Amino acid sequence: MSDTPRKGNRKFQRMLGAGLIVAAFALVLVHLQENLSQGRMERDGEITEARVVRIVSGQLPDGTEGHAAVVSFTAEGAPYRVMERVSDGFVARHGAGDTLRIRYWRADPRLTELEYEANRSWRDYALYLAGLSALCGLLLTVLRFRR
Repeated sequence: MSDTPRKGNRKFQRMLGAGLIVAAFALVLVHLQENLSQGRMERDGEITEARVVRIVSGQLPDGTEGHAAVVSFTAEGAPYRVMERVSDGFVARHGAGDTLRIRYWRADPRLTELEYEANRSWRDYALYLAGLSALCGLLLTVLRFRR
């Protein structure tokens, strides 16, 4: 009778360990996919100065709620004006008329990153979280198999 709670606890710990390992691998895969696309932008991208034309808040053209910045810049000798979704922090720091540094893809300057430095930090945190999840999952799994 006293074995039942222990067996249930062991099963739960094994499932938790396996779940953490699976979650870690999923985060690593997301991180790798992001880094592949980010790598292309870093490799084939160019950083330039852009001027914020306006900030749009509320319902965006794609039908979602949020914020977007419309910026204008010159790339490869031609003028461009693009709209890109931005964070609340971006809206708090920037307004119409501000100048900022953006990254655009040389092959198609309509593809831009306004917050490229902020995007990098999010990916780094995701990788740290994946590593921590994998470590916890492995630790729980190892402890379970030692008994």
